[in-house]
Amino acid sequence: KDITTVKINIFKDGSYVFFTEHLPFEFEKGEHFFKDINKKDIEVVASEPESNDNHNENKDPHVWVSPSSVKIIAKNIYTTLSNADPKNKEYFKKNYLSFLKEITTTDTKIREILVDLKAGSKFMVFHPSWGYFASDYSLEQLVIEVEGKEPKPKTLQKIIEEAKEEKVKAIFTQPEFSDKSAKVIAEQLSIKVIKITPLSPNWSENLINMAKSIANVQ
Repeated sequence: KDITTVKINIFKDGSYVFFTEHLPFEFEKGEHFFKDINKKDIEVVASEPESNDNHNENKDPHVWVSPSSVKIIAKNIYTTLSNADPKNKEYFKKNYLSFLKEITTTDTKIREILVDLKAGSKFMVFHPSWGYFASDYSLEQLVIEVEGKEPKPKTLQKIIEEAKEEKVKAIFTQPEFSDKSAKVIAEQLSIKVIKITPLSPNWSENLINMAKSIANVQ
């Protein structure tokens, strides 16, 4: 139950880089594992970030929900690949420039969708994964989750009162998390619960849909 196994065939010994949604040290917490063909744990040789000090309640790892951050990420990937494989630099450059256009187009569409929202407008989320998106577009996310857990009744009531005051029109939850508290708030305020994940493989469409939901437009 709740286990996804991905098999990767590696035919040559060496060092390999894995880009993961979870940080490397989390693979030691009994939740995620890299194992070899004999089902023995594979030890990480080096990782970035290096320790748990870089992943606390004040650190939001969901940088890719921000087009401005993705531009930086794309440039870093392009530069790194070009330095590692200079023979294919033009190939990397072509794809890099193509992706930059997609990022710019996405950002422009989102700004057009949100044009009528006042700066500082708030939207409610269960898990605090849209902070970088909010920062890009002068918005603020109201978070239901408290230190990774469902809020207690008193806290929940304060959240409901704040949502009323801010005239929140919807609550965003992720399929990966419980929406129990979100449903309670939604019933109290007669608003809808919208499931959307920052992990969607269709990056551009997902951010545009998020903007449409916040602005309450089709």
